[in-house]
Amino acid sequence: MTTARKKMPADRKAPKVPFKKLPGAKYFRPLNEIDPIDALEAVEALQGLDIDVDDFTNQDMKLLVKAVVNDTFIVDVETFRKEFYNAANLLPAIQTVSAFVEELGKGMRSTSSSQSIKS
Repeated sequence: MTTARKKMPADRKAPKVPFKKLPGAKYFRPLNEIDPIDALEAVEALQGLDIDVDDFTNQDMKLLVKAVVNDTFIVDVETFRKEFYNAANLLPAIQTVSAFVEELGKGMRSTSSSQSIKS
């Protein structure tokens, strides 16, 4: 009979940091400045992608970056790339981009739920 391994503190995931507190969040446009169709297209393009950085494959990262790292969502893409999104900051950049996508998704859910209440 095998005994279940006791969970250690290191086994627990760190609590998620709010998007606005992540490094690089300052480069993204506020949600109220983003066209809802653009937000919907980005969320749809990433549908089925598990936004959990620990499990990202290279393909997941490419899809994520292609969907979001553009002038639609980032105020100044060139500055974002120079100052933040580079090989030296790959993991923090991917974490920030994925947190932004989660924010987009939350905005889509709150909009659809408030519309269904009005109906």
